[in-house]
Amino acid sequence: MLGWSITEFDLNHLVTKQFKLFYDDKKAKILTDMSFNRKLEFLKEQKILNHSQYKRVKEFQEMRNKLYHGKHKFWFTRPLEEQQKMIQIAVVGSDALR
Repeated sequence: MLGWSITEFDLNHLVTKQFKLFYDDKKAKILTDMSFNRKLEFLKEQKILNHSQYKRVKEFQEMRNKLYHGKHKFWFTRPLEEQQKMIQIAVVGSDALR
């Protein structure tokens, strides 16, 4: 999902920015290599993300993980109503980091 890639990129950018590093700086690699959850927790602990933003990203992460690591891997085989709900979660989750 494009929304997930954008979310991961934005999360990496926010974490590296806290240390005044650029995303593609070699020194930033230790930060960008951390797990998604650790980076998200760090931003919450530093009060970069509020509870609402954190919750929206976590909801997106849970939905994405169910889609890609669950039994039903094909988004387009899901009912239209479920597809639309998933798109909305993706948009809200991705926007939470902006």
